[in-house]
Formats: sequence, structure tokens, C-alpha cells
Amino acid sequence: MVSLLGPSGSGKTTLLRSIAGLIDPDRGTIRLGERVVWSEKSVLPAEKRRIGMVFQDYALWPHMTVAGNLSFGLRARRLAEPEIAARLGHALEVTRLAPYRDRYPSELSGGQQQRVAIARCLAARPALMLFDEPLSNLDAALREDMRIEMMELVRREAATVIYVTHDQAEAMAVSDRIAVMRDGRIAQFDTPRAIYEQPADSFVAGFIGGFSVVPGTVRDGLFSVRGAAADSLSTPGARPGDGMLVVRPEDARPAEARKKHARLAMPKQIESRTGDGERWVFWGGQKN
Repeated sequence: MVSLLGPSGSGKTTLLRSIAGLIDPDRGTIRLGERVVWSEKSVLPAEKRRIGMVFQDYALWPHMTVAGNLSFGLRARRLAEPEIAARLGHALEVTRLAPYRDRYPSELSGGQQQRVAIARCLAARPALMLFDEPLSNLDAALREDMRIEMMELVRREAATVIYVTHDQAEAMAVSDRIAVMRDGRIAQFDTPRAIYEQPADSFVAGFIGGFSVVPGTVRDGLFSVRGAAADSLSTPGARPGDGMLVVRPEDARPAEARKKHARLAMPKQIESRTGDGERWVFWGGQKN
């Protein structure tokens, strides 16, 4: 599971649709394994790439039942009826949709419609599955449940997935690797843990969220906060010059714990706070 993560306009969906064959890139090469599916000299049509796509709006046929939606593409490929029945049965079973096979999309909840879209993709047995923000239309509680269910499903089926999202928490939760995108380029491609612990630059650190990015200067192996009365922090190996210090929430301690825990003290004054029932976020300014 590889996630394409980035703000709106960073090129996530454009890259996904280029891989799928829905749009042509300006230049370069797209390979699926050893196969070149797009180059400036040759183009493999989308229908021959063995790629399945789950769209943001599910893209279900409203006049077809669940079974009809799943089997439509298989019949278009002229598969034998026993093969269609076997694939349909398996896809309905693994997505727990068998009791709903004769229902129409309008008779299903948002989560069930999303499972139909995934089941249709699985029934085609693609070499690669592309998910374009498939959970964005669901409410927060259902999105969390479907995220877990979807990940269990694709991993149980040993599916290879490229997953587009702008939700940092979602990308960190579902991905084996994450490509953080900015202005059509990949700013960092690594595991979720590596991106969290060692962001490549201030953009990645700021976009992942929850971090405080503090500007300063490195000199003689010490980081000094710019324009603030604060201790210097030892940063062995850091290059001299302007730098950014990334402070994770779990790195911070109140002043009372400084002597025991802190390596860098920054006098601040709490100006406001917000909470969601699970955690509190404090906003501070320079202490007078």
C-alpha cells in the first residue's frame, strides 16, 4: 500500500489518472513491473493495463443491482459464465455483501456503496488497484470503521494499492510507504515512521501536522532559535547556517519538568487552547 499524500493541487489525482491511462502525461515513462504502459513512443490502452480504480464517488450504475454492477465489466470482457459466477461469489463474500447482492445502490448506505466499488475492483482481479480518496464522502465515524475494514480486505487479498488522500492521519494509518507531493513533485518517499521521525524538509514536517517548526541558526554544532531568548541545542552533524527545528508534540514538557527532561527551553505563554475530547492543543506566544 503506497499513499500519495499532499495538499489540493499537488498532482496526486493527476499522477493516479496517468497511471490508470485516463490522461496522458507530457513526457517520461510509466512502468507496471517490467511492462512499459506509457512512453512518448508507445501507449498501452487503459483497458489493457489490468488496473482497477475505486473512485471518490463510487461510480456505481444506479439501475443495476450489486451483482449487476460487479458482473457488468466481466461480461464486457466476454468471460465464461462459470468464471463470472466464481469471481462474483468471491468478491461478495470477502466484502460481506452477499446478503445485498440483489439490492440497488440507492438502497445501500454510503459504507456499503463503497464496499461495492471495492468488490467490483476485486472481481476484475487487477494487477494494481488505485483508490482516489475513497473515504472522503463518508462521515468521520464511518470513515474510521471503513478504513480499518478496507485495509484488512486488501491485505487479506494480497492486493497492490496506490491510495490518494489529503488526510495525513489516514495516510499514516493505511500505508506501507508514503509519497508526500508538492507542486507535482515528490518531496519525500518513505515509510510512515521515517516521515514522522525524519521529515525531509519544513514543508513535509508542516504538512504531516502536529509539529512545531522553529526557525533558527546552526553554528559550531549548536542550534539557536531565531529571535527568541532560549537555550542552544546540541545538534552534532548538522551543517552550519540557517535551519529548522522540528518539535513533535511528545517532545514538549512543561517548564517544571525542564531539569529532568528538557534539552532546549523556550519561554512561552499559553494564549488559547482547543480540544476534541481526546487531546488538547495549546497555542502559545512569546512570554513577556
